[in-house]
Amino acid sequence: MKISEGKKKDLILEYIIERERGSQPQGVSSEEIQNDVLPECSIEDITILLKEIEMHNPELVKFYFGITTTYSTKIMFAKPFLKKGGFEKIENEEKIKNRKDTFDFKVSKFKYYTFWWFFTFALIGFGLSIYNFANSLRSEKSTKVKDTKKEQMGLVTNNTQTYILNQRKPDSFHTPKVLNSAKVSSGESKPKIGIIKKPKG
Repeated sequence: MKISEGKKKDLILEYIIERERGSQPQGVSSEEIQNDVLPECSIEDITILLKEIEMHNPELVKFYFGITTTYSTKIMFAKPFLKKGGFEKIENEEKIKNRKDTFDFKVSKFKYYTFWWFFTFALIGFGLSIYNFANSLRSEKSTKVKDTKKEQMGLVTNNTQTYILNQRKPDSFHTPKVLNSAKVSSGESKPKIGIIKKPKG
């Protein structure tokens, strides 16, 4: 089973703490770590791990980095650090953060590539809605104009019909009264139509 980098660092710290508990506390060399803790790792890999431990927090353990070997010189805050979860906890948190960052990156990439599609569709939809709104206004205007024209045509038609009816009325309806009244005023009387009596004799 492959051991994670964080777990390897925690095993190194545990080994150093265990060696310090002995009757004769002494520093731990990179060779001892290789022999007793991480036999699958090379001396160079162990040296890199020790440097990463010190770079993370120089207050955990003090190391001496020599030309041929590396060893611990002083344990400081390694115990409370391990109780809080150690490097393995930090590594798990980083994995979760990396997954989240990867997910956020993919989402932002998806948004970037789909933005222009959505923007184009939104623009087309906006244009269509304005076009439909303008058409509805135009149709309302044309309906009002047609209604106004119909009303005007209706008034013209009514006036024309009234005028035509007035023109068609025969004068005989008005003339006799006028003539009769004129005759009466002038003293003329109507010719009497009746039986003429012959003289006797």
